[in-house]
Amino acid sequence: MNNILYVSNLFPPFVGGTEIYMSNLSEGLADRGYNCRVITSNALSHDLGNPFINSDINKKRVDIQKEETNGVKIERVPYTLLEHPIEESIERLFSYVLKNSVRHISPLIGRIFQDPVGPRLLISGIRSKPDIIHSSSVTDSSIAVSVALGIYHDVPSSIRPAWHIGNESYNINEWRPIFNLADQIITSTSTEKEYLSNNGVEPRNIRVIGYGVDFDEIQDSEPDPSIGDDDKFTVLIMTSRMTRSKGVPQVLDVAPCLPDVEFIIAGPESKMLDEIPENCKYIGKIFGEKKHRILNSVDAFVLPSTAESFGIAYMEAMSAGVPVVTADIPISNELYSESGIQVDPNDSEELKSSILRLKNDGDIYEEYSKNAENTARKYSWENITRKTEESWKNIV
Repeated sequence: MNNILYVSNLFPPFVGGTEIYMSNLSEGLADRGYNCRVITSNALSHDLGNPFINSDINKKRVDIQKEETNGVKIERVPYTLLEHPIEESIERLFSYVLKNSVRHISPLIGRIFQDPVGPRLLISGIRSKPDIIHSSSVTDSSIAVSVALGIYHDVPSSIRPAWHIGNESYNINEWRPIFNLADQIITSTSTEKEYLSNNGVEPRNIRVIGYGVDFDEIQDSEPDPSIGDDDKFTVLIMTSRMTRSKGVPQVLDVAPCLPDVEFIIAGPESKMLDEIPENCKYIGKIFGEKKHRILNSVDAFVLPSTAESFGIAYMEAMSAGVPVVTADIPISNELYSESGIQVDPNDSEELKSSILRLKNDGDIYEEYSKNAENTARKYSWENITRKTEESWKNIV
């Protein structure tokens, strides 16, 4: 095994959990001497599957862009070949109709045409034969493209569904036949593995490997002096998507009831942030060293999200010894029960009391803080990269 192909509809500079995972994994294996190639798009938005919304993309570049970053060769196909918004919407509508027309005949083909990027990624991936193919996320066409390329090249395909248990938009009946065509499925948790196995996905092909975090870098970072108030308990809310399923509105609702707590909000702009309580401060998106410093400046991380397959943001906070407040869902109970408090995200009193408990109970805070750091250490990128490499050697 030397040549690894990664298929990802989105890739940095777009930053989300899947994109960070694909970028760090490819760079980690490139450091180990592997020839790593990524095929992706030039899109900068998450709305690849919506045929009616005009993406924030680089429409002027319709040629294939090639670059190399930290030893990883990246090939970006155009998200759309059309520059006019109306023409682009027609193209996306065609993709949407085609996907829904053929998925009853072949789920694999239907998912390849889930968005305009899929067919272009497929064509790009056909050009050279790798030793193994990897992709992540069922929210776009990348997994279907990876499985199809594995069949075409007669090489193993390894996929990470990042399945959000309980998300009604995820249709296991549609994805099952595609998953069972893959040579390996990597799940983030045992909870996800059990769910897939119980729903007809071949369990012998499933390997549990979590996501990675920059544990050492976060540990070595100094606090940001502009964040935090010595007289106030500081809570961080950080997410790549400002949605109700992420639990952001619920936290904002209880903030006015906690005047002695300062809430720092990090993430993309959103209408829900147009009017925020006085004790809340919005700081925009944070990356790299800035994020690491802020994680070392707060007292707690609160995000009662019900839309997680793993929750990288929680593990990043835990790397700084920061206790977390999560939603009471199976994945959170598996990963974070000893590092913080699980709550019903729709119970404002329970959410408020959980924050107050971390603020006022020093003993429980120290226990959660210590457990958080010890848990996060297991998910360093070095460990995750090594485990992934070992798992791939077993199927090549």
